[in-house]
Amino acid sequence: MSLFFDRVAIIGIGLLGGSVGLALKARGACGTVVGVGRSRSSIEAGLEVGAIDEAAADLPQAAEGADLVVVCTPVGSVAGIIAEMESSLDENCVVTDVGSTKQSIVVAVEQLRRAASKFVGSHPLAGSEKKGVRHASATLFESATVFLTPTPSAEQGAKDITRRMWEHLGGRTVEVEPAVHDHIVAQTSHLPHVVAAMLVAGLRTLPEDYAGLTGKGFLDTTRIASSDPEMWADICLDNAAEIRHAMARLRNDLDEFDLYLDEGEYEKVLQFFGSMKALRDSLNHEKSDG
Repeated sequence: MSLFFDRVAIIGIGLLGGSVGLALKARGACGTVVGVGRSRSSIEAGLEVGAIDEAAADLPQAAEGADLVVVCTPVGSVAGIIAEMESSLDENCVVTDVGSTKQSIVVAVEQLRRAASKFVGSHPLAGSEKKGVRHASATLFESATVFLTPTPSAEQGAKDITRRMWEHLGGRTVEVEPAVHDHIVAQTSHLPHVVAAMLVAGLRTLPEDYAGLTGKGFLDTTRIASSDPEMWADICLDNAAEIRHAMARLRNDLDEFDLYLDEGEYEKVLQFFGSMKALRDSLNHEKSDG
């Protein structure tokens, strides 16, 4: 059974939103793609690179007649956006998002009378430290893990369509509870962003002439610290409890490693690095940012 959307509405024309539009169009999975952005410049860039075909004046206009709506805005705004367009959603429209946190979004959308049955939360582990639709790519989601976190009220048809859409774009879908999602990504995505920023913060302790004397390893490790500050502030505050738990576990590990150094425990230091190398080498694909 083919997958085709006559009209797709993308809310938020940035890296992820633009990549959704480009990917759907590249695979012949949609007709018209209409976009809503925070600025005229993002809309113009989206039209220029071909991520969208036209711009809508507002959210209700974007949703009207759409059979797929993808919300690609900071996590704190997702539920409010869906609420604003709810009355304009067609009966068979499916709504999803790309937010890096899920529990607060799903809980809020579940309270919406019409949208709850149409909404299936999504989080593709795909992205870049680069910002904006000009960095969007039709291949961004290929081989990416995509979490699906439907509301309890979500219709089976909406879940099936959302899953098929992401798989059609090359993603590998996995359905989990919203709270489980937030627990996992606090450790695998959110904490790494915090740690990368903290490593960069450590440069402030060096004389200015020394701070730029960094090797490729440091630059590779801290690449994600160049990500969009607004987006990551939003994510960290929304998932603060889980991130704090992850930080506590990291502190415990650092304290234990500190003891190895204090005691000159070569074998324990060697065993630590050996076991972590084995664990890292066991990962069967490179994790994308999300």
